[in-house]
Amino acid sequence: RKAGNGNPYIVGVTNSTDFPYFGKLGAHNDSLLGAPSTDDGFIAEFNNTTGSAKWITYFGASGNDLIFSLDFDTSNRLFIAGRTNSSTGITPATPSGAYTQSFGGVYDAFIARFTPSDNYDWFTFYGGSSSDLATAVKIDKYNNPVIYGETSSINLPTTNPSGAGDYYDDTLNGGNDAFVVKFSFGGAVQWATYIGGDSIELPGRNSIDFNSYNDLYLGGSTWSNNFPMKNSGGFFDNSFAGDDEYLMRIDGVTYDTLLSTYISGSSFPDNLSLTSIAINADDEVFIAGGTSAINFPVYQQGGFYYQDTLSGLGVAPDGFLMTFDLWDNEILGTYFGGYELANQENIYDMVIDNDFLYAVGQTSSVDTNGIRRFPLFDPGFTAYYDSTYNGNVYDGFVSMFCIGNITGIEETNNNSFNNNDFIVYPNPAIEKLTIKLNGTLKNDAIIELFSIDGKLVYSDKFLKLKESMIIDINNLSQGLYLLRISNVEFNSTIKFSKN
Repeated sequence: RKAGNGNPYIVGVTNSTDFPYFGKLGAHNDSLLGAPSTDDGFIAEFNNTTGSAKWITYFGASGNDLIFSLDFDTSNRLFIAGRTNSSTGITPATPSGAYTQSFGGVYDAFIARFTPSDNYDWFTFYGGSSSDLATAVKIDKYNNPVIYGETSSINLPTTNPSGAGDYYDDTLNGGNDAFVVKFSFGGAVQWATYIGGDSIELPGRNSIDFNSYNDLYLGGSTWSNNFPMKNSGGFFDNSFAGDDEYLMRIDGVTYDTLLSTYISGSSFPDNLSLTSIAINADDEVFIAGGTSAINFPVYQQGGFYYQDTLSGLGVAPDGFLMTFDLWDNEILGTYFGGYELANQENIYDMVIDNDFLYAVGQTSSVDTNGIRRFPLFDPGFTAYYDSTYNGNVYDGFVSMFCIGNITGIEETNNNSFNNNDFIVYPNPAIEKLTIKLNGTLKNDAIIELFSIDGKLVYSDKFLKLKESMIIDINNLSQGLYLLRISNVEFNSTIKFSKN
């Protein structure tokens, strides 16, 4: 992740006594492994221009301490989360009003916060009497940190705020549940709940994100045939195959469940997991992971990469990538893998940078008789590119996708016409959509409405002497649409919402 100054930070785990240490004035600095033959977490900051180290430190104590995730708030405060069994040596730092808890289980989850100068200023264990871990930490749009993880504790601390929405569960339902905890900006617990059915849930390591409305998206794997379901009117699958992925969308303010669905095919076992969620500026939700389902819900979208067949023939998993719009409609679904029975792929994490999505993972697909089995692409110029399988078991991979125009239609303003020359209202609209010009046209224009997947759903003429036009959209389904106005003078496309 990048800090506000552009410097990249990484976190992880080490048991090396000679791990490279680089102190920084005013920061938390620890140059020694917590104890012999144990694991410590580490935090490292690098200069975004030169790549040189700015700060590298151990983070741990007498036991095993593992850091799985980091994020920054808008004040450039660093948050980390993970698991620990260090019952001594870590002193909880408790600013006024912040949550604090002593170590109490086999393993406890933890969250820690650092000042903008990287000085450690808040730490707390979080867990019950058994094993708990925080797989991810994410900061919402109001600078509230949220941790997502898994637990086998029957007494995990839960909190249901007064007047909260419909999602709250204070009971461990199976052998292992997911959990989510939301803290305030100052560190007080605002909401904490188990998530799961009567079997096992495993949260994806990077499967948490917020959209611009502060809706919380969570994903992972479930073996529960009674995982809590909620149909939002978009993509929905309540048929349990035996080992499924799940995707949830929860209102980050009211805690109402907006969507909860299985994501899988009918094969058993489906095998891997939903491991990553990333959301772009248009509130399009990208999820990724691995699957061995032979009938995974694929959906082709324009010129985007598309693979409609599982390469592993129901035995070995492929990576997968799916995309949903703001109304939970699937607008892309594809396998991502090589074509060989025993070869495997999985996508572990994604990051979105403007119009590009970067995915990383692992593959065991190799070249066979000169046939390339993994979907490689060399963009040329000075980009790093390696077309040779080097690993004994797996190679890592990084793939870049252009997602700036995933539906094949984008907002445009061409020639002399621009969006200041007309207004479209209301937006969102329910029954009628009004187009009003600031003046008149020199030539007749064509009005076209497209669904977000690029299908034409309406077409009409806008006569040159008219100043306004009303379109009946009552029969359109709820969702995101694009309105295009064009003639010989201009071509302009804008987005609007149908509620």
